[in-house]
Amino acid sequence: AYGSPDSIHTYLGMDLAQTSLLAGRPAEARAALATLLAHSSSTFGHAEIFDLTSGGFAENLPPHATAAAGIVDLVRNMIVSDTRDTLELALGGSLAWWGGTRFERAPTRFGVLDLAFDHPAPNRLEARWSEVRVMTRVRIPDGVRAVEALSPGIKIVRGIWVECRPGVTSLRVRVISSPRRARR
Repeated sequence: AYGSPDSIHTYLGMDLAQTSLLAGRPAEARAALATLLAHSSSTFGHAEIFDLTSGGFAENLPPHATAAAGIVDLVRNMIVSDTRDTLELALGGSLAWWGGTRFERAPTRFGVLDLAFDHPAPNRLEARWSEVRVMTRVRIPDGVRAVEALSPGIKIVRGIWVECRPGVTSLRVRVISSPRRARR
């Protein structure tokens, strides 16, 4: 909060969503994104500050460039993140995001990336991406757990992550329903 106790500072609050995302709490990051989108203008313009109760924008009306850039950065990191020394995919995606999410020509520090997530059957997840020369980690969405690797060069870790050797450009895994508790 910044200003009155009921005001939300958009791009400062974005740091909390990014921290949740990188700490393995994607549901918190998605909830923050949903709140920000719910309090945007009719054209998805974002104010620097908005009042949570009334939805008002205070004095600095949308569009606010820093707030908009923060939301774009959050969505990008939810899909493809190059924050650490490993390319990380699907950090913030829910199972619904695996129903055809695509990203084309995404610049990363590991090169320009095309990627696609698919959920072709209730018990299977698939992903494809451009080749990179670093290890790639793909997060399995909340609500399912990876139980079997169906493609070479990948390793399932605790049912939550799929680790892919450098040069691997796709994965197929079998999943089962597995509601998980939020970690604190």
